[in-house]
Amino acid sequence: MQLSMKMGNAVLFFRATMESHMSSPASSWMTPSRFGEIEMPEELDEPFEQPVDEEAQPDSVPAVSRTMQILEQLSMAEGVGVNEISRSLGLHKSTVFRFLSSLRNLHYVQQDPVTEQYRATIKLFELGARVVHQIDFVQHAKLVMERLAAETDETIHLAVLEDDKLVYLHKIESTQTLRVFMKSRPGQTAPLHCTGLGKCLLAFSRPDLVDKIGARQPLTSFTPNTRVTVAALEQELEHARQLGYATDDEEHEPGVSCIAAPLIHPDGTVIAAFSISMPTARVTSAVTQLYAEKLQAAAQEVRRRLAADHTALTDTKVSAESAHHSP
Repeated sequence: MQLSMKMGNAVLFFRATMESHMSSPASSWMTPSRFGEIEMPEELDEPFEQPVDEEAQPDSVPAVSRTMQILEQLSMAEGVGVNEISRSLGLHKSTVFRFLSSLRNLHYVQQDPVTEQYRATIKLFELGARVVHQIDFVQHAKLVMERLAAETDETIHLAVLEDDKLVYLHKIESTQTLRVFMKSRPGQTAPLHCTGLGKCLLAFSRPDLVDKIGARQPLTSFTPNTRVTVAALEQELEHARQLGYATDDEEHEPGVSCIAAPLIHPDGTVIAAFSISMPTARVTSAVTQLYAEKLQAAAQEVRRRLAADHTALTDTKVSAESAHHSP
């Protein structure tokens, strides 16, 4: 029963994944021709198939809606038969069987060879676990950012890479009278080549993007300090890799300086970057070094928290698999 509840939560994520792959109401992707011939069971007295109310859900795709209804039905029980699903959802048994066969081929559903009942597999739990992992990354980062803000009383940012720009995920403002008033806000984008966060993400995550953004030469100049050539930017990124952090010396907004460090996932990939922004008047070499060390320590703490989450999720997965395969 505990596993079934977790499957139910994972279904919510799977619904969005399925809809992203469906572009029309046609359900040809679920036909037997894709997976070979399917032996249909004997079917008698099939119920009238309830049509999907497209007026109530104008953007819905019937095949996806039915798929998710079936998965939700499976997530609430240890085993469900074709007849039960057919009666519960008002679908022809042949339709239910076809959908189940496709889900079985995709390893989201398995059939008990003795009872012939179907149940959701551990693959749904894995999808849900990935979503939880992503949410925990932001939550862990916010906690660490609060401590950074308390220690420095400067503006703290968290951002991720999206295509050839950065996206701010979280921001904590400084409370000092003399502080930076930046245009940044969660959800807003900013260029990569002239921000501390952007250069950090380029240097440690996607150095290959330099050629892409450099194709728009000259690079957009925001202030007299903006690096507007690929050569100058690549030199800056190499310096950042040597230091372990990147800086922005009034390159995007006048009077604003920034120090940024990468947030590295336990698997070694860079998933985001932290930054401390402040008025340039408060920047010294000693402050830069101190804040860089604080950012790197904060990134390490988030990495440790993510590693602990991964261990916990692995243990939960093992327990769920054991329960799933137990008689």
